[in-house]
Amino acid sequence: MTQNLLARRQRRVESYIPVFRDEQTKAPFHDNSVSFEYPAVHPPGNGKEGHVHLDGIGLGVGNCCIQVTFQAPNEIEARWLHDQMIALGPVMLALTAATPIYKGYLVDTEVRWDRTSECFDDRTPEELATTPPRYSWNRTYISQEKPANLDSKYPLTPMNESVKQRLLDGGMDEPLAMHYATILSRDPIVLNRTDLEDFDLNSTGIFDVYYSTVWQHVRLKIPLSDDGPGWRVEFRPMEVQLTDFDNAAFAIFMYLLSRAITELHLNFYVPIDQLGDSMERAQKRNAALEERFWFRRTGWSSAEQCERPPRQRKGCVNCCSKSNAHASPSCALLTADEIINGEDPKVPSSFPGLVNIVRAWLQYNNTPVPEQKKIMPYLDVISKRASGELPTPAQWMRSFVTGHEEYQRDSYVSEKIRYDLIQEIVRMVE
Repeated sequence: MTQNLLARRQRRVESYIPVFRDEQTKAPFHDNSVSFEYPAVHPPGNGKEGHVHLDGIGLGVGNCCIQVTFQAPNEIEARWLHDQMIALGPVMLALTAATPIYKGYLVDTEVRWDRTSECFDDRTPEELATTPPRYSWNRTYISQEKPANLDSKYPLTPMNESVKQRLLDGGMDEPLAMHYATILSRDPIVLNRTDLEDFDLNSTGIFDVYYSTVWQHVRLKIPLSDDGPGWRVEFRPMEVQLTDFDNAAFAIFMYLLSRAITELHLNFYVPIDQLGDSMERAQKRNAALEERFWFRRTGWSSAEQCERPPRQRKGCVNCCSKSNAHASPSCALLTADEIINGEDPKVPSSFPGLVNIVRAWLQYNNTPVPEQKKIMPYLDVISKRASGELPTPAQWMRSFVTGHEEYQRDSYVSEKIRYDLIQEIVRMVE
């Protein structure tokens, strides 16, 4: 795959990360450490001033993340859940930020996302301006219930219209055909002769090869067989945390939120272009506290759910008010704290917060009190991470480095600092 990717892109891998400029950081700053993999075919680049240079696929795809997969009752619910998870990607990426150091330098970003995308990028120079990379955020919604006017103002590429038409002719509906056509229109990078010689119409093998090499932040997973796991949705943007407890907290929170979304038919759609803007914001330094993200502020709760008797409602206290249930849909820039913990309730049509929605869903779903008590500490992690009471792993690591006695305020993370950092993480886990 590595050789195919490099051959298609027609140049060596190049990902440039802005260095974190401290008081004594060299100016100009040049990262001269570069590997010499495939030097004859792809000679080393010249680097970029003020940036750390990643020049190998492994430096991107070797980053760690925590992925969670949710079971859906059927295709319709799976496609709805898929679309709602798309809008949650940016804020959850920011809240789990855990990548502030590359190649021994503090950098001015805190997540892996663009680094993995750039290191796994097979686009030719001519495609860079028109085609998104294989590893990127979703650009298509797939539910047939999706609102109108959410598509990007830019052309959806790659898009082979004949591929899309064949999917439509085969009985696939428009949103799903559009989604899969953008995947199947790409060149294969790992397909081999055996796959073609052993082709079986009853097997999804070749499709799986295509699908697995187009890596979006939310993925619909189709049933593998009649008696298999069924329709699933995979949520991929979150970064792996420093402790098992924190990893469990984010996995549990996303699972509970997925159940609330499915049962209450919650609507978190945002326009695709706003989603892209939010994904860019999520990658900035200290984004969890300093950035705002596009989120559906009103029109997100189901009017049908809100018309039930109060004791039968499963939503939170404010989500079923008349002003919110029937407000015109509106997206706004909200902080991570506002999205997770809620806006000031005195603000008209204020968003109640995802943690509050989950807590209320547990209560109205008649979850036993002992079970709720077990869950609350995990929800507290999410709430405190969003409010800033608990730091992200990236914030904590950056603070450890800059507070180390050997740090020279030059952005360089020495071997001694790295060793002490790892030892402190080990003690934290133990």
